[in-house]
Amino acid sequence: QKGNRVYAKGDTANVSRDYTTALSMLNEGLMIKENFGDDHDISGFYYYKGQTYSGIGDLSRLTGDTAQATLDYITALENYFKSLTIGKEHADSTLIEKEDIAGTYINMGAVCAKLGQYGDAIGYINIGLDIARQTGLRESIKTAYLKLAYINDTLGDHKKAYKYQKLFSEGNDTLNEIKKR
Repeated sequence: QKGNRVYAKGDTANVSRDYTTALSMLNEGLMIKENFGDDHDISGFYYYKGQTYSGIGDLSRLTGDTAQATLDYITALENYFKSLTIGKEHADSTLIEKEDIAGTYINMGAVCAKLGQYGDAIGYINIGLDIARQTGLRESIKTAYLKLAYINDTLGDHKKAYKYQKLFSEGNDTLNEIKKR
């Protein structure tokens, strides 16, 4: 229970971009969960640490500290890999597990793009997209299309960028229609 409360505080701090508090809470919660051997939650803690380090990297890049941003992005990837490894080893094949795995691959791709590793970025995003398509995870599909549009635009492949932007928009329209019902 305490690990879940700490996790919730860390998630709230992460959303509000209080990354120091978020990391402190996530590390404390991770330590609690590791003592109990709760692998699903451990995977989640590493996932959110990946998100937190990605956010820290974005701030470092905004302040012009590209060397620190690179270190932060690498740390984000390390945490995503840990999350993915644990998540895949202990996945019970529920929709939630598949959503977590798809999201992790998509986020790994986004971080690779920030590092300029576009081939890896596209590869990871496509793995996440395949999982999302197989399980009908519309939000993840939409997110993957948006990230692929951005990467292809950055690479100068405007035809592919347009294709993915269009797929993103269609997915967005579909989700809005579903929400209206």
